[in-house]
Parts: sequence; structure tokens; C-alpha cells
Amino acid sequence: MIDLLTSNEIVRYRALGLSLDNIAKITDVSKPTAATVCKQRADDITQAKLTASQVAATDTAEAITRRKVVYGLLLDKAYSSLLTKDFDTMKPKELAGMIHSIERSLYLLNEPSNIKSASEYSNISDDTLRAMLQSVAN
Repeated sequence: MIDLLTSNEIVRYRALGLSLDNIAKITDVSKPTAATVCKQRADDITQAKLTASQVAATDTAEAITRRKVVYGLLLDKAYSSLLTKDFDTMKPKELAGMIHSIERSLYLLNEPSNIKSASEYSNISDDTLRAMLQSVAN
């Protein structure tokens, strides 16, 4: 008979997807013993898998939210620099490339159905943007 700690380890490893062979080696029990524990505690394994899946989904959502905030701040700084920079001392193509990369990253983080409103700069026509850039450059 195995102790509760070993039984819990077997459940945890099985929920993580390890094979019975690997579980037996790690926990130092026979493969039939590992199989018996898994059979007896199938509901616990299912629950552990569900919990792990929920934790992973939450962690992913939080990471995406943090990235959105960082990319948003970077995008704001890039737009500010673009609209206030002296173009004699900078390469607009580089800054425009950076803005494009950040916008693409933000787009990829948002599913199109989740996008609630457009960027405040997305409605600016090319002509208006050129005029704004010219006024800043002068």
C-alpha cells in the first residue's frame, strides 16, 4: 500500500500527462500500482486537469492584458514622438516602422470581435497626417 503523498503525486503527474511508466519511475512504485491509483482516482485526475487548464487560461489572459498595456504605452510614446519630433534630426521611416510593429502587435493580441473602438489616430487621413507632420517639422 502506498501513502497519501505518493498517491497525490501520481494523480498530479497523470494530470500533467505523464505516462504510467514515467510516473512509476518518478514515484518509485510499480507500473501496476500507478495504474491502480490512476483508476481509483480518475475523478481527481480529471479535476486536476480542469484546474490546470483554468489556471493556464487565466495566466494567459493576464499576460495578454499586461502586454496590451505595455504596447499601448509604447504606441502612445511613438505617436507623441512622431508628432512632436524635429524631423531634421530623426528618421521618420524608422519611427513609422516602430509604430507599425506596435500596432500589429496590438492587433494580434485582440481578436477582431473584441476590438471595441478604433485608435484615436486611425481616422486621420494621410493628407491630414502629412499636414500635422509638416507643421511639427516647421
